[in-house]
Amino acid sequence: MIRIVVMLLLMLSCCLVVAPARSETPTKSPSSAPIKLTSSLIRKGFDFILPFRLIDTNISSLPQLGIVNLSFGIDLSGSYGLVQEQKRRNQLLGEQNDLLKQSLNCQIRHLDFEKMKYEALMRRPIYQVNPDELVVVVADFSSGNPSEGGEIADEIAIQLSELKNFGIPMSIIVGEMKPGVVIRSEEMAQDLGQHFPARTNFVVIWGTMSPQTVGRYRPHITTVQKSAGNQGISNSYTIDLASAELPVASEPEEYRRECHRRLIGATCAAVPSCYVAHEISRDRTPDLRKLYKFLGENEEEVHRLKQDIKSISHWAQLREKHQHKHLCRVSAVTTSTPYPNMIYNEIDKSVMVLLTEKDGKPKYFKNKDNSTCLVYMDVAETTNQQYVDYLNAKRENGTDGATPWLDVKKSEIRQNAETMQFEVAKLYQEPGFGDRCPVIYVNWYGANDYCRWAKKEMPTRDEWQFAAGAGGEGPFPWGNSSLDLKSPQCNGGGVSKYYRPIGEFHQDKSRIGCFDMGGNVSEWVQDWADQDKGWKYTCGGSYQDSPTESRRYQSTATHPAIFNHRVDWIGFRGVIRIPVEVQTP
Repeated sequence: MIRIVVMLLLMLSCCLVVAPARSETPTKSPSSAPIKLTSSLIRKGFDFILPFRLIDTNISSLPQLGIVNLSFGIDLSGSYGLVQEQKRRNQLLGEQNDLLKQSLNCQIRHLDFEKMKYEALMRRPIYQVNPDELVVVVADFSSGNPSEGGEIADEIAIQLSELKNFGIPMSIIVGEMKPGVVIRSEEMAQDLGQHFPARTNFVVIWGTMSPQTVGRYRPHITTVQKSAGNQGISNSYTIDLASAELPVASEPEEYRRECHRRLIGATCAAVPSCYVAHEISRDRTPDLRKLYKFLGENEEEVHRLKQDIKSISHWAQLREKHQHKHLCRVSAVTTSTPYPNMIYNEIDKSVMVLLTEKDGKPKYFKNKDNSTCLVYMDVAETTNQQYVDYLNAKRENGTDGATPWLDVKKSEIRQNAETMQFEVAKLYQEPGFGDRCPVIYVNWYGANDYCRWAKKEMPTRDEWQFAAGAGGEGPFPWGNSSLDLKSPQCNGGGVSKYYRPIGEFHQDKSRIGCFDMGGNVSEWVQDWADQDKGWKYTCGGSYQDSPTESRRYQSTATHPAIFNHRVDWIGFRGVIRIPVEVQTP
């Protein structure tokens, strides 16, 4: 099974650590005493990370629509110890994140580990870590004194090991840089990806040291996600002190040691957030029960963290509860949008979109048992290649009595006489053209059985019409204007003599992102138009419709058709209904 790997960036915004007030200088010098990882230290670390955020950025390859590097980015906000000015800053950052829905922020770096030429940075060529577990690399810090830089790394690693005992599972790698190698830049931190398997999420803690640096060192964190195809994304941020808080050279050693201790706490406090993002990227619910107990169940930070984790874990819990592990997120989940807007069905390799209201909130529908459900619909019509995969999985073309569900003689799908495998006929010069065209000459039975195989259902007429219109600005999926034959919005009205590959008419796209709902081919839906006569509804226009029949391209258009007929102007798409509990105000 080929899986689109949904690559998620684990990114934290630039962080600000507040230096201790002068009156807080310890009376006893801690310079020789080891740092003990306490709940108080971690909670202060949370407070130091003022605009505490995770950005879940995904890059996917969607061959269905010929789209690569489709990107989404929505922030997951959990603010600890924020004042009004910091809230305003978060709002500005949130507005900037909207740009990520179309293109990645310039700070986010795309990596291609196949094309990049490396000089090995670590002792082993490959570290056989578990890609399913977060990896934290603590590099020696850049210093004129190599042993001192190693001591800082060792101290951080010791605290992370303690944190691991408090319920944050991770693989910690320290002291594994090649002799003489020190991470001095984000690019070098990214290069460590050559030493890890595909699909590894790893965090690199690195930094610089100087007698002039508050707390003796300045930590940086670079987060990297590798895909199955040896590509990746990364970003870096710094845990730093505000310039106004920098102590002067006359400050006592005890004060600098206290700054050092608090930087250790802030560095460790950043790791749980990376773990949370890692688990969410795997569509799992983060287990922080031990950490909650360590921090104190009644602490305000713990309460807020629990609320944030609860809201972003809805999707992972639904997948497990309803056995939908074949569904992968393509877009982010956040505290304000707990359900992903787009998902990927691994069974038939289809991209599906959540039916939402104008304000972006889910549109809730009723199941047959009157339960409330979310509805995800295919963004595109089912293609010839997808139907071939279904036929080969079933090893037969189903029949209604003596009538096959798919008319193999007229469709673009053939059965190889030697292998008995179904395949898309090579009728076009352009490679893959027929693969991407909608399957036709399939009756309602064939469409319905395909949906069952892909763990989907046929859409109802109401669901289809909502997805086509979705509260858009006009009667057509694309808006108000009628079909323009000079610059056609859809494949209809005689624009083409044939159906076309899915998504080719980019304007024929509804508000929520479903393609070809105005034209190309009409589509079977679940509802009966007249059960006694054997008529099922079809929705949407087709390439065969007349230029004068503009109403047929409207989102509310329906056309009865005999359910066991196989014609060249009807295809289909599927939906997935997921039961949810909706709390009323």
